[in-house]
Amino acid sequence: MGFGYLFLGYLVTFLLYMTVSGLGLGGVALLLGYSLMLYGLWQLNHYHRAFAWSKWILLPLLLLALFDTLRELDALLLWRLPIFGETLVTVLDWCKLLLLIFFNLAMLYAIRMLAGEVGLLHIATAAVRNSVFVALYALLSVLARMPFVASIQGYFNLPLVLLDLVWIICNLLLLISCTKNICPAGDEEVAERRSRFAFVNRIQDIYEENKQKNVERATRETEDFLRKRREKRENQTNKKRKDGKVTVETTMSGKEKN
Repeated sequence: MGFGYLFLGYLVTFLLYMTVSGLGLGGVALLLGYSLMLYGLWQLNHYHRAFAWSKWILLPLLLLALFDTLRELDALLLWRLPIFGETLVTVLDWCKLLLLIFFNLAMLYAIRMLAGEVGLLHIATAAVRNSVFVALYALLSVLARMPFVASIQGYFNLPLVLLDLVWIICNLLLLISCTKNICPAGDEEVAERRSRFAFVNRIQDIYEENKQKNVERATRETEDFLRKRREKRENQTNKKRKDGKVTVETTMSGKEKN
């Protein structure tokens, strides 16, 4: 349906990029990740037109990834081309940040719309939650780049890293959930198909195992709460009956004395 390619592209773009960027291969990772996501969004756009926004936002991001690749080659081969000036790089970094924020918000909006239409409210709710994380990261990231906070810019590093990891991991888990729960019309009764990639299957299995454990724990906690509440009500009822019986016996004893 497209969520599998979107997940793989997201994994390459936001996690593999962190690993290989130090080796001078960040631009290549972005090109590969954006291409996979673009193909996935192209497929998803056939099922819901809301995915068109994130699809079109990826096109300028592909051009920026190509620019990053050429810049890395320039540094590696010592070309020292004048096009890679500091001013242009700064402007394009701002453009990349804003486009990434808008892309994630557009993707989450489309997932929310699709999940809401097929009745998967937990996925729609998760998409809204992740949008809040992305918006917080965007606000903090833009604030950290402002000139008037240059003296305290170091205080933004840790919150930015934590928020970055939070919304990336949450979006990956959301895409896994979409892959497993959203399918084209008519495939509802078809047995679940495993991915051709073993590590994707392992991630899905771990996610489902943790999800099942959370459901079982929540069920046990709910049952314990209801049991304790029922016992408390029964104790209160028994106490009232006992008090009422004592009152009746006391009244009867008073009448007998008279």
